[in-house]
Amino acid sequence: MLLAIDCGNTQTKAALISNQGDLLWRYVLDAEEGLEDILAVCPSTPEVILGAASGAQPHWEGVQWLDAEASWPFDVMYEDSIGLDRLLAVAGASISHPGKDLLVVTMGTCITFNALHQNQFLGGIIAPGLMMRIQSMSHYTEHLPDLSSKVAHAMEHWEDCTQTQTTQESMLRGAIAGIHDQLKGEIEAWKARLNDPQIIFTGGDGTAFANHLKSGIFAASDLELKGLWAHWNYASNSTTT
Repeated sequence: MLLAIDCGNTQTKAALISNQGDLLWRYVLDAEEGLEDILAVCPSTPEVILGAASGAQPHWEGVQWLDAEASWPFDVMYEDSIGLDRLLAVAGASISHPGKDLLVVTMGTCITFNALHQNQFLGGIIAPGLMMRIQSMSHYTEHLPDLSSKVAHAMEHWEDCTQTQTTQESMLRGAIAGIHDQLKGEIEAWKARLNDPQIIFTGGDGTAFANHLKSGIFAASDLELKGLWAHWNYASNSTTT
């Protein structure tokens, strides 16, 4: 049994996953919590604790921290260093879609496109996420407001707001519509390159944008946690065969 820990840029999540890959329990940590807090509420004692960190890696004893140089269940066709979250998202998606070309779009602090073609990870774009775009407008100007608290409501109604009448509406629509159109363009470009890819959105804003884009796009949660299990399962089988 695996305890998977995903330390993202804004949130840390943990999950207890069976040897067969079933997610049995999930936990989101508060900012001040650590490994001892996870273990205190975890319903079973894990055999292995495997973690991945997008930012600073916590100093937690007993955690096997994964890095991008590890063995993956696909070839990594990428010449530079690459974020673990991108590899894990593809590994997690491949569990449900074995053998398929994949386009996994993560919608978090940044937006990433991650393509898997004939079991080769090909990379893709990295772009500012929605909150980053909203906050940067106020941060880099004198008079534009910080609309961070307005984003969730705007996502529900932005298609009804083609004619903006306030600065706030213009900023929100500019950020959301810009991402929407960028996503559409990238998806079409990758569809032309990949073989009938399964397109999967994940991350905090994934469901909202997937619902707007529709057309065979699915939203999935916890792909990085599932990707940790996929790596562990692959590595375990590779060392025992």
